[in-house]
Parts: sequence; C-alpha cells; structure tokens
Amino acid sequence: HSHQLMKSILFFFITISLTAQIRGVVKDSISGEPIPFVNIWVENETVGTTSEADGTFFLEASKQKNIVISVLGYERKTLKGTAISDGIGLGKAIIFKSQKIKLEKNKIKDVTLEKEKFYKAIKEVEKEIEDLLKKISGTEKEIMQAYLLILQDPNLIQKTIEIIEKEKWDAAYATEIGFNEIIKEFEKVDDTYISERSKDIEDMKKKIIAKIIGKEEINLSKLPSNTILVAKELSTSDIAKLDFKNIEGIITEVGGMNSHMAIMARTHEIPSSVGVNKITQNIKQNDVVAINGKTGEIFVNPSKKEYKNF
Repeated sequence: HSHQLMKSILFFFITISLTAQIRGVVKDSISGEPIPFVNIWVENETVGTTSEADGTFFLEASKQKNIVISVLGYERKTLKGTAISDGIGLGKAIIFKSQKIKLEKNKIKDVTLEKEKFYKAIKEVEKEIEDLLKKISGTEKEIMQAYLLILQDPNLIQKTIEIIEKEKWDAAYATEIGFNEIIKEFEKVDDTYISERSKDIEDMKKKIIAKIIGKEEINLSKLPSNTILVAKELSTSDIAKLDFKNIEGIITEVGGMNSHMAIMARTHEIPSSVGVNKITQNIKQNDVVAINGKTGEIFVNPSKKEYKNF
C-alpha cells in the first residue's frame, strides 16, 4: 500500500514446509502503477528488488519453517540541494556514515609514552597518504600532496606535544584539543579556500585519533558500480580513495563550491549536490536516486516516467 505515492510499508507473512516459489508484484494502490526498484527483504536481508519493467519480484525459499518477506520504507520524493558539479547521475544509494569517536579525558604520568603514541600515529597516517599518492594522479594527487604538507607542518604537531607535556592529557585527547585550536584559526581566515582547509585538519585529527585508539576506518575504495554516494560530509582523504568509475553521483549535507570534494567531482564529471538537510535520513540504503547536477535536484525512487526521462 502507498499513500499518494509517498510511503508504504508492506509485510507478507508466509509459512512453508519444504520449498516455496513466491512471485509477487508491488503496485501503488491509488494509481495502480507498478513500483520498480523496491527492496525485497527476507529475515532482515535484502534479497532483491522489484523489476524496472513491471514491479514484479520472484523468490525461492527452502528448508525454512517460517519466513517474513517485507517491502520496507518505500518513499518517493524530490529533494533540492546546491549544484556543484554538472551532469545527470542515476544509480543506487550507498549511505556513508563516518564513525563517531567518543574520547575520555585522561591525565597521564608517562609523558614520553604519550608523545610516542602521537608520533607513531602521525607516521602511520603519513605513510597511508604517501601510499595513496602512488596510486593516484592529476587533481587528486595535487590535492593530497597539499594535504600531506599540512600534516607535516611542525606547528600542527607542536601544539599537541605542548598539551601533552604541560597539561598532561593523554595523546588522543591532546590531539583533539591541539588540532581544534588550529582549526579555529583557519576558520577565522577571510579567504574561502584557506578557511575550507580547516576541514582537512579536522580529517587529519580524526585519522590520528583513530590510530592512537586503534579504531579501523571504513574502506570507500570498493564501492559497487552505479553508486550514488550519500553522506553528511566527505573528507579530502575519503574522496581521494574513491574509484570514480563506480560513482554515478555524490550528495552531501555539508560542502561547498571550493571544497576538495567539489573540485574532484568536477574533475571527474561526477554530478553532485550539497547542502541537503538530513540527507542520510531522507535517502535510504539502496534507494534508486537520480541527480540533476545542473539544478541540484534529487529524485528519490523516481517514477517509471521520470526514470526514462533521466
């Protein structure tokens, strides 16, 4: 069931003894129009989508006593963002949510040990960037070379060292404080490009803290083909890891024309829209999404007619 092509939640409860072949179709209850690309779930796992042509699906289940098939959370909507890279993008949404790190504030006795942790983390992040530089070229390489230069700036490192030595905070929390002070200084600069680099320093801070506390990063280098990447924000290093051959579009809540994300998107002619409020709540994993990179319009689960137009 759907209400004026806006929302539907549909459950099929089926009990089988040995083997069952299940065929079905999802249609809008008002217009009667078949709804393509709706995700079909069995026991909390996506097992397929309704067909583009007629909204049908087919499942085969065996050796299970009870199964639940559910069509969850279908919603058709149009969103509006700020266009930052021209073109038309059409694909399936992959939602990227950066990991949140909750830090504890710990006073320390062994200053030398904490300084060693910090230096080790810096070196590990530097090596990751250096290894990445060997795999990329052109605009990405130039941007990441500039990123590396900022990371290697002695002033950036010294601020955290001073906090460890004088205030006796542990390496992770000292990094949080030290880098935040520098971020604030960058944000004050009356130059859009320079102030935008505060985002890079924020990204470096998160990487260093993750190394110190031993938290693994999410790998963005192996996304499936025809991906529309949806995120609250994408850092410079996140973008540099992407395989752009598999990216049909990028949508973020945070970003601007001068961000490194915007520069790379335009370089690779990836349609992109930014400034979309609560984007990771408005678009669900595997939703079919179309982007108009000229107007900033975003069509979530477009109708068959809209899909053909795109």
